[in-house]
Amino acid sequence: MFCLIQRICLLSLLLSSGLMYGQDDLDFSEMSLEDLLNVEVTVASKSEETIADAPSSVTVFTRTEIEQMGIRDVYQLLNYVPGFQVNNGVAGNGKANTIHIRGSNNSNPSNRVLFLLNGQRLNASHYGGATIFMSTLATGMIKQVEIIRGPGSALYGSNAFLGVVNIVTRTEGSDVTLKAGNLGYTDASIHYSANTDDLTFNVFVRASSDDGDDLELVDGTVTQDPSEENDLFVSLRYKGFFINALYYESEDEDYIVFGSLPSDRNTSQKEKTSINLGYEWSNDKWGVKATAFYNDHEWYAEGSILPAGIDTGAGPLPDEWIGGPNYHNSDEQFSLDFSYNVDEKSSLVFGGTFRQSGNDNAFSLSNYIDLIPIAPFYTGPEVIRYHLPEGMRAEVIRDVVGIYAQYKRQLTENLVGIAGVRYDDYSDFGDTTNPRGGLIYTTKNDGKWKLLYGEAFRAPDIESLWQDSPITLSNPNLVPETVATLELAYIHKFEKAQLGITV
Repeated sequence: MFCLIQRICLLSLLLSSGLMYGQDDLDFSEMSLEDLLNVEVTVASKSEETIADAPSSVTVFTRTEIEQMGIRDVYQLLNYVPGFQVNNGVAGNGKANTIHIRGSNNSNPSNRVLFLLNGQRLNASHYGGATIFMSTLATGMIKQVEIIRGPGSALYGSNAFLGVVNIVTRTEGSDVTLKAGNLGYTDASIHYSANTDDLTFNVFVRASSDDGDDLELVDGTVTQDPSEENDLFVSLRYKGFFINALYYESEDEDYIVFGSLPSDRNTSQKEKTSINLGYEWSNDKWGVKATAFYNDHEWYAEGSILPAGIDTGAGPLPDEWIGGPNYHNSDEQFSLDFSYNVDEKSSLVFGGTFRQSGNDNAFSLSNYIDLIPIAPFYTGPEVIRYHLPEGMRAEVIRDVVGIYAQYKRQLTENLVGIAGVRYDDYSDFGDTTNPRGGLIYTTKNDGKWKLLYGEAFRAPDIESLWQDSPITLSNPNLVPETVATLELAYIHKFEKAQLGITV
């Protein structure tokens, strides 16, 4: 698949008359400041509204801004969101991004932030996050990125804990892009769209690679961390029917594990396939959207866990301890979302989801197959597959049912009220209810005061509940992590700027 996507990119580049061509119908570079400040988002309420009117603290980046900033992927972009910090963590064999939000220090990769692609979740239930199975999220297919800074479980359920990132893909414009940089970095991508009155078709394909940086440890050991990534995204819409398909693959080699262990055995290969199909319809009063969604994640990695010679309590290791995961995780989901304009002053959104998640393949790779102590059952230098217990490899191990509702009303000429709640029931640990509420007041000089309250949860991921590995033990008695947030925010528009303050 790597070679196929790279050949497609190369062929398209050879046939193109330039390195970059094309433009979306919506050109943000020609919009006035007032228009830019009124770009509509859907992430806060599942309905279109401006940032100022959204019942959350929201940041939005347009395609023009992303291009001008030179951002390569969405994780890099999040470093420009107030209260967000992104870095490489020790999880994912050292090749997964860790996202810290509002001071939260969490080593598990991104399981406290929910990633959406056109409103559909990208997070995998196995780890709860999105970064392990997708090392990057390419910007070439993006129209805009909408970020909730704060809880979002009242609409989206688990993992919308401290933030929600909704990636809205392009539906207009065609271009071919070739990038090159230091460390042997190359990136070739193509976006093509075709539109008629009833039909919209878009395809994005990308191939990227780099030789990696020189990484030197205190003992003088030097290594590099070369990587390759390929993306393919296709969307088709005919009248109210639509289908979106995403394929991502990456391969990393010779990186440093746990911040200190380089090895020429270190390798990580990831694949993600996502298919979303559905139908939506609306009139002046009602709107309905039905979607069926499938997420498939695969990850194979092996790397150095302990160097040879380390004394484990049963004598020194005769050879380097090599280990890593080999997982296949899938999620299937069906959703129904409704919107109803009650009258000129009030509206209602509500709906429900059913999701089924599980692993049909879960291994730990190790050349030491006994967990405690490590050394007695040494099997030689070759990595072998250590099967997890049979009961922990069930094809389906989690069912989730969720229902939600949110009501919005114009209380006075200047005051809007929002109230919502979501109930989720998990087959493996129980249920949880998460409310939200808010008041938005518009001042005479067009300022906006927001008083917001929200609760959110992070469901225990499947690995933490059920799957032991050579270095971790599961706990089936875990309960959801919860948070309650009270926010006071003020937004003010000046002639050529906008100021936002959130406490």
